[in-house]
Amino acid sequence: MPKPSTIARARKIKLILFDVDGVLTDGKIWIFPAPGGSQQFGDQQSVLEKSAPAFSRPAGQGGFGLHSTSLIEAKGFHAHDGTAIMLARLAGIKTGIITKRISETVALRARDLKIDHVYQGIQDKASVFAQILEKDGITAAEAAFVGDDVIDLPAMRKCGRVPR
Repeated sequence: MPKPSTIARARKIKLILFDVDGVLTDGKIWIFPAPGGSQQFGDQQSVLEKSAPAFSRPAGQGGFGLHSTSLIEAKGFHAHDGTAIMLARLAGIKTGIITKRISETVALRARDLKIDHVYQGIQDKASVFAQILEKDGITAAEAAFVGDDVIDLPAMRKCGRVPR
């Protein structure tokens, strides 16, 4: 049986998942001192906490990130990526993030772009990928994962698989 063309495979996509650092950013992480006399979040609840349904981290997962009241972590996101994610949503394609780092900046960006799935602090991205497929009721052949590092390979290898 001949393989379907790239265009035919792309037309089936219903979900696009992304790593963050190096994929949705250029990989730089900036750490700044918090403004004098203030705390990063003060008495306000952080976006990570406010977006609990959108931010998930399964028990036992080992992520890392900056948790400090005296320092602020920042990342640079490209506006064109945001436009592409919004266009995908308009086309009926769901989007998601699976990243090892835990970052308030990522939670803000995900909320602004109305990203469907946000998983931070994830070491085993393939397991979370499978959970998202099950939750959304789609197959791996209908999903894409954009990553740039060894930790992304297991999830990337599951994409596009046609059940036999």
